[in-house]
Amino acid sequence: MHGNGLDDILNCTGKEDGHDVDYRGGWSAFSFPLVTAAYFRGMCWTGGWHACAYNAFMHIFLLTSSQFAVVLIAADRFTALMLPYRYVTGARPGRAVCSLVAITVFSAVFAVLPLVDVVSVVPIFDVVCTFDWADSTASGRFYIYWSIVQGFVLIGILLVMNVFVMVEVRRMNGRVERVPQGEGEVEKRGRQRQEKYSEFTLLVIMVSIVFVICTAPILVRTLCNQLRVLPSENADYVAKRLSIISSMINPHLYWTFRPKGRKALLNFVR
Repeated sequence: MHGNGLDDILNCTGKEDGHDVDYRGGWSAFSFPLVTAAYFRGMCWTGGWHACAYNAFMHIFLLTSSQFAVVLIAADRFTALMLPYRYVTGARPGRAVCSLVAITVFSAVFAVLPLVDVVSVVPIFDVVCTFDWADSTASGRFYIYWSIVQGFVLIGILLVMNVFVMVEVRRMNGRVERVPQGEGEVEKRGRQRQEKYSEFTLLVIMVSIVFVICTAPILVRTLCNQLRVLPSENADYVAKRLSIISSMINPHLYWTFRPKGRKALLNFVR
């Protein structure tokens, strides 16, 4: 989540120089240990309710903040492409910081609610502690349906924005192809611009696919368990794993599809 949020701040400041990718990679690397630790905590509930409650808070907080951060970055890119004048005149680092703080506060409050008995906290599949999908209390059902609706709304917003972005990128790509290309530097700039549009489209498609694949199953299985229909422990297990994986890879999606990002990664490995 921290990687996503700081990536959004960098986007809003308009940094696109050679050091930008290094910053993005650094922020993503910073966020990775947090979600990895949450993923591998395993049998934390052997330490009692307090350990399970802590794990539940971190798990819900990281998943919620990661999902909102992905949509926030998509909104930033959507505004930059569809409303460039408003983006240039209105985008400020301070607004990105405020958005990041708002996501952090909301996610923290959302993650605290299960700890104050709004919904019960239980261990699931020796993987994590989280809220009980089958909680039958009035407050528990309200929280569960809230999380389900919230998740599907975020998916819908992301898909709608990305569809508009892909359509606009195709139009821009078509305009570039229709421009008469000369020799030398002009033709080179045209090819680079076309490659950038194609790369942007690929990025948008991949982010949408990964986000939907990793987020939708847990929402569907949570709803099924709450309604007590289509019981399947295997499906629940896969859905929970995918949701955890989602929070682990979200910070890396945006910079790994950039040529400079891939180049920086290869240089680091070498």
